[in-house]
Amino acid sequence: MTTIVGRLLSAWQLVAKRSLAHWRVLLSVLLGVLLASTIISGTVVYFDALRDLALNRSLAKHGDQELDILITGDRGPTTREEHRLLFNLVDRYVAPRVGHLVQCSIHAGKTPTMFLTQTGKEDEAGKYNSRSYFTFVRSLRDYVTILPGGHFPGDGLLNAPGDPPRIEAL
Repeated sequence: MTTIVGRLLSAWQLVAKRSLAHWRVLLSVLLGVLLASTIISGTVVYFDALRDLALNRSLAKHGDQELDILITGDRGPTTREEHRLLFNLVDRYVAPRVGHLVQCSIHAGKTPTMFLTQTGKEDEAGKYNSRSYFTFVRSLRDYVTILPGGHFPGDGLLNAPGDPPRIEAL
């Protein structure tokens, strides 16, 4: 064991003597390693900052409505229970993935398209561009500004029982 330690010490003495004899080369190598390490670590920070700037610049080219995320489905809920289940699923699966990108979440629903016709001409439904659908947004009043003289639809009936239904809409 002592012979191994003795050989290691004599080897280190030889390395130290040779290094001191060529101190200029050793100094150049050490400075080169230090400079290379600094450049490589700075490159990672530089490219991260560059990527963030490019993303911010790309996002700045679009308006808020163009950047909205819209999730749609082919078949919507038909009961209150299905409605609650659907929105709970969206909240559970979508929010963790894009929640950090979302500033405001608005839930809405829309009926299938309905073809409008005059009473007695129901056979013409779909032949013309008279179409409609109903949609709902829970917090609509928070996002709509009514001009002076206007009003939100009321809850009362507009026509007498037995007449074709008429509703107020916004």
